[in-house]
Amino acid sequence: TSSGIGKLTVTTVSATAPGSLNVAGRTLGSIPLADQVTVYERVGESAVVEVDYDSIVLTQIAASKIDFYATDDQGRVNLLLLDDATGDAYTYGLLETGTTSGGSGSLSYSNRTVTVENSGGLSQSYFTGLSIPDETMGGIAVTDGEKVTGYCALTKVSGVSRSAFDSTDAVVVDGVRVPISDGAEVYNESSDSWGMSVEEAKGYADSFTVYYSGTLGQDAQVRIICIN
Repeated sequence: TSSGIGKLTVTTVSATAPGSLNVAGRTLGSIPLADQVTVYERVGESAVVEVDYDSIVLTQIAASKIDFYATDDQGRVNLLLLDDATGDAYTYGLLETGTTSGGSGSLSYSNRTVTVENSGGLSQSYFTGLSIPDETMGGIAVTDGEKVTGYCALTKVSGVSRSAFDSTDAVVVDGVRVPISDGAEVYNESSDSWGMSVEEAKGYADSFTVYYSGTLGQDAQVRIICIN
C-alpha cells in the first residue's frame, strides 16, 4: 500500500480458499465461478502455466491445493492459482539425468541435472536434488532459475491396441476410460522421433505403449503415447 508519494508499506498477506473447488458445480466453497474463469497452475515455486478449466478431469480440488483466488465486481471467482492439482504444470517427455561439476580443490562441486526431450526438442539441463530415474518417460516442473521443483512419475501400459482408443479423446486402460491430455506427446520408437499427432499415430501403427499420470478412475490422463 502507498499513503503518498515516496511512501510504500509492504505487508505479508496470507489467506486460505473458502472451501474446495467443485469443478462440475463451478463453485469455490459457496462462491460461484465466473463464466470465463482463468486458471493457472504451478508446482511449488515452478513457472506458472495456464490451465483450460474444461480440461480438468477431477471432480473436486481441495482447498489446500488452491494458492490464490480473486473475485470480480459481482463477487464471482474469476481467477484461480492451483498448486500441483491437475498435472498440467509438468513438461512431459523422455527424462535423461546427468551431473555437472566445477570448482577446484575444497571448493569443487557436483550437481545432478535432468533434461527432457519431446516434440519441442531437447531442453536445457536443470539442476535437481530429486531422485529421478534415467532414460524414463516422465514429467518435470522447473523454476525460472533453472531448478527442478517437482517430478511426475508416469504409469506405463504396454500392448495397447488401436481399438482401445476412443477417437483421439481417450484410451481405455484396464476397462477405465483415460482422457488424453491436450498436450499429449507422441514418440515413434522406430524412427526415434517426436511430433506426430494422436490421429497420425493411430493411422501409423496397431500397437502402442501409453504413459499416464494420476490414478485410474480419478485423475488419470494420458501424457505420452509411444508407437511400438
